[in-house]
Amino acid sequence: MTVKIKSIGVARMNKGAHSNYMETVLSYLDKYETVKTKVQTEYSGLFTALEAENTNFQVPQKSENTEEIEDSDHLRDVNLRGYETALDYAVATLTDATKLQYAKRLKQHRKEANIDKRAQRDKQTGRMTNFIEDLETKYATEVAALELEVYVAGMKAANEAVKAHSEDRAEEYSTRVKGALKKARAETDDAYRALVEKINALIVIEGETDYQDFVKLLNTEIDRYKREVLNQPSKDKDEDKEEDDRPVTGDEETPGEGSEEKPDDQPTVDDDEDDGEEDRPQVQ
Repeated sequence: MTVKIKSIGVARMNKGAHSNYMETVLSYLDKYETVKTKVQTEYSGLFTALEAENTNFQVPQKSENTEEIEDSDHLRDVNLRGYETALDYAVATLTDATKLQYAKRLKQHRKEANIDKRAQRDKQTGRMTNFIEDLETKYATEVAALELEVYVAGMKAANEAVKAHSEDRAEEYSTRVKGALKKARAETDDAYRALVEKINALIVIEGETDYQDFVKLLNTEIDRYKREVLNQPSKDKDEDKEEDDRPVTGDEETPGEGSEEKPDDQPTVDDDEDDGEEDRPQVQ
């Protein structure tokens, strides 16, 4: 029986295994220079396609802005919680009638603002914007009298940071090419198949002599990938039967490989997330 490169479902490999397998094929060709010389065009095609695949493979799925958003969101809640604690303390302890009235007025304003720290992030950001504007204008006298400016400034800085990083993340996601990795992988697979077809055709035309060692080495690796990556028997019942090479549907990973972070995620904020930080100011 004429030696030939075995078929394998490369499109069904997970991302890491797929890239590694293609790197291995190229490295084996580098080792067998005689074979490489005869398929130089196909070798170059696979090399170029794999470079593009690896470039898209390394694009982080989670935006760097996400951590900044989450940190700013938490800081915003800490300042809001400190503001609330300060008002509660003022209402409970103040003896100055004017300041006590100011504290009650601000507490009612906070209630009417209807800000839920567990709300969807964009919703909270919008309400915080209006809330802070009120404190800086309508209630500026009350805020100053109770020395609450530090909390208002903290809320404003954090809220603006959430907005800025959210806009940056949205712009970042808009520039990403949807399905870029999937497209690059498909091109790599096409280049690989062209390479295999060329070598198998040359074996038929020229004989096995120049190719048998390379094919034996690659087939050993194919058997290993079938067992360890694709969970398939390494020996084909019908060597001439075309391997089922349909890609995994949906995600570009096999199940369990991981999932990408969603840009519109919103973590739940724990009321005790500040770990007992003392938010109470010295209000007179």
